Amino acid sequence: MPPYSGETRNFPDNLQPTNQSFVLFNFGENLLTVKSALVEQQPGDQPKPAAALAPKPAVVRMLANSSIIDRLLDAEAELAYSSPDTGTLSGIGEDVHRLLRMKVKGTVSGTSYGAEYRWVGRDFMNVAGPAFAQNQQGLELWSERKLGPVFGLKTSLSRFTDNTAADSTLPFTTRTIAGTNLSVALPAWPTFNLFYSGGLLATSHEPDGTAPQRGTVQNAGAQLVYHRSAWEMAASSAFAFNSLASHGAVPVRTHTPVFSLGFKYQPIGLPLQANAFGSYTRNKASDASSDNNEFALSAALSWNLGVSRFGKSTLLFAGSLNRHIDLVDPTASHKDASAWIRFKVDAF
Repeated sequence: MPPYSGETRNFPDNLQPTNQSFVLFNFGENLLTVKSALVEQQPGDQPKPAAALAPKPAVVRMLANSSIIDRLLDAEAELAYSSPDTGTLSGIGEDVHRLLRMKVKGTVSGTSYGAEYRWVGRDFMNVAGPAFAQNQQGLELWSERKLGPVFGLKTSLSRFTDNTAADSTLPFTTRTIAGTNLSVALPAWPTFNLFYSGGLLATSHEPDGTAPQRGTVQNAGAQLVYHRSAWEMAASSAFAFNSLASHGAVPVRTHTPVFSLGFKYQPIGLPLQANAFGSYTRNKASDASSDNNEFALSAALSWNLGVSRFGKSTLLFAGSLNRHIDLVDPTASHKDASAWIRFKVDAF
């Protein structure tokens, strides 16, 4: 089940980018606050770092927060533009690089709730924060409640449409998805999550020669997370099964099982952190148009060197291995392995 709005995903070798933030306006006590920020991605922040002289992506954003009714309802609005090059800030002001987001959330009688509208441009890249899907717009509703000291229940409903760039060569694809997540957390025991989401998919404004598509999309799975004082392990398994059909054609069913395992270790009292992650994905269609396997492995060791007059210093050793096996077209199979060392200084 996708994360709720505002959740972030931390990757093993993805350290927090530089963030320069300024408060432009502050009225009352949390009544209205307006901030601006420039977030840069340093070479190496992505899982496989670019060359040292490659352009650095960045995001320029304006964020407004307001607590309207003391904790019962908080409002948030954001306008952001991403640029593939911090030096020139190219793309700033263009619709394809824009994010527009409006969100309200609150808590009442132990139940958290919220709604968010998002418009994400085709080429927008969120350097820091949630990994929003590109080229889509829509609305998401969610709620969350604790059921006693052990159980927790989350529900969501969303409707998003692709092709915000209005590309005439692509159809508009609308997905209406409902989902639920049940968590079980016993003291001193692993946390167990069970999730399911499902809904409808439909296309419109198809280009000439393309038939409309209708169908169902479903995703189910489980996750086990275990925390200890110095380490954390997470194992998850998911299964997506979709059924799509063009007008008058036989539905094509696609099955996609996914298995992943992650591990993080940080010795108490030492400025070291080790991470490892592995995943396996299988994708197979009933019409034999696709049948492939994906393997991914990555590991990283980071060493916090402390703070000097130049800023916080970090030394990172990392590597990754990715393999794609295509059973329909063996020539499309490929393997990619890499290793790198990075020294980083955060000046802000």
